[in-house]
Amino acid sequence: MRIAIRPNGVTFPRGLRESVKRRLRFALARYGEHIGGVTMRFWALATPTQTGQKRCEIEAELKLPKTIKAEDTHADVLVAVDRAANRIARVLVREVTLNETSLARAPMAKQEADPVGPRRPLLATRAAKRETKRRKE
Repeated sequence: MRIAIRPNGVTFPRGLRESVKRRLRFALARYGEHIGGVTMRFWALATPTQTGQKRCEIEAELKLPKTIKAEDTHADVLVAVDRAANRIARVLVREVTLNETSLARAPMAKQEADPVGPRRPLLATRAAKRETKRRKE
């Protein structure tokens, strides 16, 4: 899984960068095979009500033809990353689960011919099972 960090106006020491990547890898590890790449963007907000706040946006490109996003705002960068990582993990689980169930429910486009021949239907009643057993004896 490829992780890119794009700080826009937020300073990132090397240790903070590694801990952010580690936290994101931990949150997305379970479904890592479904993710192509992850981009994390950070902004320092300068509005009068949000002075000192940092916004974290995480965008994951899935191997499905889909992109998912999650974002959070907090004064502490690690808290913002933690919350956004939890959100994107929940969205990822939902998307992968929905995709797998829709694939399982989809009708088969082409049924292959059975080499053994047509199958007999399953016998559901006790009497039919006894009759089959009696014929074998």
